Amino acid sequence: MIRRYTTSCHTIAALFAVLLFAASARADTVSYNFFVDRSGIAALSPAGGWLDFEFNQANALDSLSAIATITNFTSTGYTFGPTVQTSAGVTGLLPGPIAIPNDQGAANFFTQEVTAWGGSFAFEVTLSGPAVGTAAPDGSAFYAYLLDPGFNQIVSPSTSTGEILNVTIDSAGGTSPQTTAFTGGSSTAIPEPGAAWLALTALALLAIGRLRSGRSEA
Repeated sequence: MIRRYTTSCHTIAALFAVLLFAASARADTVSYNFFVDRSGIAALSPAGGWLDFEFNQANALDSLSAIATITNFTSTGYTFGPTVQTSAGVTGLLPGPIAIPNDQGAANFFTQEVTAWGGSFAFEVTLSGPAVGTAAPDGSAFYAYLLDPGFNQIVSPSTSTGEILNVTIDSAGGTSPQTTAFTGGSSTAIPEPGAAWLALTALALLAIGRLRSGRSEA
């Protein structure tokens, strides 16, 4: 009986080792879902324009590298043209996936032609790499912009740089989204639970079950 209980304890120790590994794995990945409502945009730019995503370091010498991956892009009433402009190292095409590294120069961007503006669009962005969860002198930021055919901003967000949304990576490696209420619309963000934390919960419950089983048999 004691032997069974000892084996259960060893199993629990192994489970918690996996749990700690899973927690550390999550430290360099974070995801957010964004929903952008822009039902009145056609009146501002009937000729279409551009949807622009950027992922830039605050300081190329002091910011750590990372990648922003855009997935699960959906839209209502939007029509996209074939013209795409990107910086070096960017891959993909809407509806995605699109990968934008933050360390290929001063500006890292993906810009796709919009031939007809619709009412809303949504997507998930995942930031991964050393910059997420690791302290550094400077961070990075992921942005989204709505532009007219001449690449001018066509909305008036409340942010100082004019983006409709962003996710910043601070000097401690932490991430936080910023959304806006802008002319005729708004953007919202919902944090995505990391898969590692779901695994952590499952392992913890399994460990408790094993512990109780071992005690009942002792």
